[in-house]
Amino acid sequence: MTALSNPSLEATMTKVDLTPLKELFIQQGRQEIWPEVEQMLAPWVRIAQIGTFTLKPEGEIDKGRYRAAVAAATGKEITEVVFASCTCLVQRPRWMTQKVYRRSLSDSIGNGFDKSLLPSVRYNLNESLRESFSRSFSGVFENSFWCIIHEGLGDIEGHLSNGFGDSIFLSILLALTASYDEFGHYKALLIVQQEALGLGFKKDEPTVFIALCA
Repeated sequence: MTALSNPSLEATMTKVDLTPLKELFIQQGRQEIWPEVEQMLAPWVRIAQIGTFTLKPEGEIDKGRYRAAVAAATGKEITEVVFASCTCLVQRPRWMTQKVYRRSLSDSIGNGFDKSLLPSVRYNLNESLRESFSRSFSGVFENSFWCIIHEGLGDIEGHLSNGFGDSIFLSILLALTASYDEFGHYKALLIVQQEALGLGFKKDEPTVFIALCA
């Protein structure tokens, strides 16, 4: 297995307080689903607390389950999931700028994972609730999770943080807005992303999805 980590978080256990989100669910009369949301978030909270994210090698991943979860959450046909090992990714040459390197990644990944999800959902809320949710979510997750990804993956972290960050964001939002079917899809998506993080669809093969494994 391969672990992404943030040394500064490993040294001291980071406290993740879900209270702001819980209070928002209570305010919206959605407290009955909060225990399920809290259970769904537990592994991610643990990752944030210890500062380490352990990816699985391709041979230990249920490829059929992963493909089904991505297809359900994106509404797209998935003919194949290609698992790319983070130990074998093309490294940025020292002479190449980060901007050019990221552009070359974008040339291979035509549609980033975050753009394949349900970004319109967040805009269907009234402005007050949208702002309250975004503020609560950011206060709980942004610093710890994003630091782990940035420290562990450097140049490609943008693709990853957008994808799994939106997965977490939208799963909670769908639970808050009583979109039960969609919530179930994102719950399943978060489970498989604990093993391999989604990058996006290949530009030249739009039904092929790329995920990062150990």
